Amino acid sequence: MNENEKPLELFQLLNLPEAALAGERLRRWAEAFQAWIEERRARFCPTTGRGSYNAWREFLTLTRKPPWEATVADVEAYAETLQKRKLRPATIFDRLSRLAQFYAYCQANGIDAECGAGFNPAAGVRKPKIERYQTANYLSQKEESALLEAIRRDPSQTGKRDYALILMLLRTGWRAGEVRQLRWEGIGDTGNGDKGGLVEEVWEAVREYLEASGRWEGIQAEEYVFAPSRAPLRREAREQPDDWDGSRPLSKSGLLKVLKLRAGHAGLKAEKITTRTLRHTAVMRRVEAGEPIEALQAMLGKVPADKMKHYLRRLAEKPKGRLRARKWIDPETGELVQPGADEIPSHAPCSAQPRNHLALTHGFYAKYLPEFEWLAEDGIEPQGMDRAILRWRIVMRRILIVGDGVQTLEEAMHYLKLTGLASVRLVKALKYRQLLRDLQVKLQWEAFFRERR
Repeated sequence: MNENEKPLELFQLLNLPEAALAGERLRRWAEAFQAWIEERRARFCPTTGRGSYNAWREFLTLTRKPPWEATVADVEAYAETLQKRKLRPATIFDRLSRLAQFYAYCQANGIDAECGAGFNPAAGVRKPKIERYQTANYLSQKEESALLEAIRRDPSQTGKRDYALILMLLRTGWRAGEVRQLRWEGIGDTGNGDKGGLVEEVWEAVREYLEASGRWEGIQAEEYVFAPSRAPLRREAREQPDDWDGSRPLSKSGLLKVLKLRAGHAGLKAEKITTRTLRHTAVMRRVEAGEPIEALQAMLGKVPADKMKHYLRRLAEKPKGRLRARKWIDPETGELVQPGADEIPSHAPCSAQPRNHLALTHGFYAKYLPEFEWLAEDGIEPQGMDRAILRWRIVMRRILIVGDGVQTLEEAMHYLKLTGLASVRLVKALKYRQLLRDLQVKLQWEAFFRERR
């Protein structure tokens, strides 16, 4: 698709005739949609633009009508479809709002006078009622202590990194992205001894982690503090500074995996705990310590006083102990029972735990595989079908490694299915490459004989 056809990308979902696609009215709406999406990406973030695009893609796929022909009944049918899919009220509210926002944008810019003033079928649909911070939760003091103690028992480099990482989130109340992308220049030797504003407990945890990993002496100002493993496929790490890639931060999914792994090992309901849970916990600890609301507003980024009070009230209403897992509760004392001191969750890199792979995923659906970067560093950059073949070989290797940890029949069937699918993809890629090579040889011979005539 060239640049001139790009605005029509969304409306191709309608399967309209070629003549309709060339119509002036459709082009005006298509160009308006493209401009609206680009504006949202620029003003907010790529995720906002992608969410708006996906909401409209779903809606147009359902209605099969151009936007100016949509009615309130069509939007209501779309909302009912979202409800049948059991999406959260907040998600349904968001998607209906994105429809209404585009119609409002078109009205404000006079895209289609034929629709009349105030044309916005999405605005007349009743949206589900939502309440801010409805799903917010936080750890009680016992739950927080259990989480930190469980991580503390892991003596590996990874255990020390995870302890410093989780402790910083709990004590500072910073957003997960701020902690993940924290560089050494932000907390290192600033010259005034403030240690980046960190309390002594967090600073010592960071220092212990960096010393254990061998990065303390040579870490550079531009390096990320919480670095990922350089080679997650390695079954046994050497516990050397080279095992950590300080040039990039721990990924968002990597941080979430760390949190889920450690929370589950601590006897908590890992499925209900996110990085926001730690941020809420940091706020509630300060509330319990009697800090004024102004200090809390500053920590959360200048939240208005009325919203701050509502936020604190919603958190305070949460039932205590709701994040404890029942299997770890002693029925006699009601206390949270910790797993054995010798039990350490499977996590890498750590030479004390062979066969670990940093919660490695099979990568079957991944758009990015770090192995290609490692090959590029060695001057190997396969292209075309060679790259596709190598990709599926990497995926099959990952599946075999991850499959070593299979414990249930359901997991075994899942990995067996993935192995079969990856094998089929690999065979197809090999056949296509051979066909291309045969075709190339044929063309070369034809060119040779033409020259001889």
